[in-house]
Amino acid sequence: MEHRTLALDPGTRFLGYALFDGRDLVYHGVVTAPVESPPWDRLRVMTARVARMIHDFQPDTLALEGALARVRRAALMQALVRTLIRLGHRRCVTTRAFAPSTVKKVLSGNGHASKEDVWRLVIDEYPELRPYVLSEPQWRARFHGNMLDAVAVGLIVLYERQGAQDVAGSCQR
Repeated sequence: MEHRTLALDPGTRFLGYALFDGRDLVYHGVVTAPVESPPWDRLRVMTARVARMIHDFQPDTLALEGALARVRRAALMQALVRTLIRLGHRRCVTTRAFAPSTVKKVLSGNGHASKEDVWRLVIDEYPELRPYVLSEPQWRARFHGNMLDAVAVGLIVLYERQGAQDVAGSCQR
């Protein structure tokens, strides 16, 4: 079996995800949490959904984009990212977190690239994702942008794996 990576773009309302078997993008989408739910309930919903994905998909690597300090819900976002990192460690999954600027820099060469620039690069790798960006109305493209951001995070892991062998130790269950 190829190296399996579960890549995430965490959010308190929308969580983009992408599953890779080697270079093949085999599953992708967006998980939503009810907007009327209190913030900490949304955090529990997102964590439970990711725990289920880890159980179902059995990834070797969990990769996620870290929280932006400037977003309005920064404390909740940072709590979600820390919770997902701990979840990955508890499940003995190699867990990697990348700053948004790192994702942009690795993929585009510019740490300040726009989301649309990154999405274009993702679509160059996976043309089957093009309809998600060309969606009308525009809110639909932004919604699916969460999934495209997760694919971008997964691409970083793929690029790293091409250049280096995994030297991590075994997990003690």
